Amino acid sequence: MSVGGSVTGRLGTQYNVQALYGEKLLNGSVRPYLDTYGNVDAAIDAYVASAGVFGSLKFLGLSLPTTAYLKYDLRPDAPLLTANLDVNTNVDALGGQVGLFAEIDYWIDSERWEKTLFSWSGFQESARIFSQREALPLKDYIGWKYKQLNGASGFLGQAVGNELQTPTKPGLYRHFQGGSIYWSEATGAHEVHGLIRNKWASLGWENGSLGFPRTDEQTA
Repeated sequence: MSVGGSVTGRLGTQYNVQALYGEKLLNGSVRPYLDTYGNVDAAIDAYVASAGVFGSLKFLGLSLPTTAYLKYDLRPDAPLLTANLDVNTNVDALGGQVGLFAEIDYWIDSERWEKTLFSWSGFQESARIFSQREALPLKDYIGWKYKQLNGASGFLGQAVGNELQTPTKPGLYRHFQGGSIYWSEATGAHEVHGLIRNKWASLGWENGSLGFPRTDEQTA
């Protein structure tokens, strides 16, 4: 009869990178991981053959799956370059199995058969620890809307500040003498002026319950 045991570990990285045609230009993932195991065999030996019970326990498995992509939105009226990064953590611990095995040793090789009797998953937990998405406009949306509204000769008049990023939600805006133009990826570029603009501003601009303008002002 023989009893054996071992503790093993693996440390490595799995990765995948794809260069694509069409809207998604680059797509990739990387997964650093650490796995540690304990293994035990108890066997009855008969010359070149043995049979017995095996058990394995995963002490700790830890990985950090990370995915990223670079995407080009092909809409002709609103082209965008979008970058996305997600970092997750996966923890897997104290899972294992118990089973039976038989093994035959040859002169130059050996053969082993295993049958799992029962197994358990242990503790498993996943969480997202970082997520960031950035959209870069590839067109001067606010300038395009301003020209559509006749520029400085229209009701907006002259610009009174530079084009800026909205402070909280992703978007752009610029103020003019007669109103403002706001842009977001979801809504596009739209003007807002007069009493409606004043009311919208009192509610917190784009950060209020109304969000970004979805259309230009219209006559009821």
